[in-house]
Amino acid sequence: SRARFNEAHDLIIKAWTSPELFQWISPNYEYRYVNLWPRPLQQPHPPVYIPGAGSTETMKFCAERRYTYMSVYAPARVVRRWFDGYRQAAADLGYVPDPEKIAFSVPVYVADSDEQAHREAQPVLEWLFRKGLKQPGAMHTPPGYMSPSSLRGVLMSGMKPFFELSYQDLLEGGQAVVGSPGTVTRRLRELHTELGGFGQLNALFSIGPSTHEQVTRSAELFATEVIPELRTLDQPG
Repeated sequence: SRARFNEAHDLIIKAWTSPELFQWISPNYEYRYVNLWPRPLQQPHPPVYIPGAGSTETMKFCAERRYTYMSVYAPARVVRRWFDGYRQAAADLGYVPDPEKIAFSVPVYVADSDEQAHREAQPVLEWLFRKGLKQPGAMHTPPGYMSPSSLRGVLMSGMKPFFELSYQDLLEGGQAVVGSPGTVTRRLRELHTELGGFGQLNALFSIGPSTHEQVTRSAELFATEVIPELRTLDQPG
């Protein structure tokens, strides 16, 4: 899978950046004509985000290319190990990654009060982790998906299957952030410290059975009352 991933990456980057039609023949992919249109607005190409799930090879891949490394659906104690792995991979290459190159991805639900937020968010998050993300291990981490050493690290992390996590487990583990604007702000500040810092927050608002009104109200409260309080994170002093 790593060889296919690397070749797919190289093909996409070339398609984004090559002004001329080209042919691509490789061990895993074969295209007689590659001619991307319309051309990307961002030059030389759009920014690249790579979601990581514990593979050291992915951390090194991102560090070598100075891509943004992004966490996905894991407790904060595990995400901290991933972020530290990415930071170490960058240190091995002789540089300190900009905070903007570390992205924390987490479901967020904001309501006018803590009580309302929990009442509305609990069924949504239970659907996400117990149904939306439910899959057998053979599909989540099939043979060949990551190297033996990376798989060993994942297995030793002690992560429970998503469908075994209670609503309280998700909140305590930092796998979801729920509450009033003040509560959400405080929790995100705590997670920023626990994770050793991050420069980007990928807040997930639209999840499964959430209504349109719930999603837009949560996003509105986050934009107007939470974001202003978080702008000082990762700034000197």
